[in-house]
Amino acid sequence: MNINLKTLRLAGKISIKDMAKLLNISSVTYSRKENGKYPFTQYEINKIIDFFEKPYEKIFNTQCHEMKQKDINKSA
Repeated sequence: MNINLKTLRLAGKISIKDMAKLLNISSVTYSRKENGKYPFTQYEINKIIDFFEKPYEKIFNTQCHEMKQKDINKSA
């Protein structure tokens, strides 16, 4: 689970629907990504970083996300 991302989203009173719209994905897909079921793409990560204006480490749970990011890099 991306605890930092969820915390930032909730603190900003930003809905799952709004985040999904920002990333141009469905609300269900966004929820699954935020909960760690699916990895975010590099494009989505960059959009989230730009949106929150915070560094990667302050948004994503690096420990859990690094494993999934390696999978993305392998398929790229």
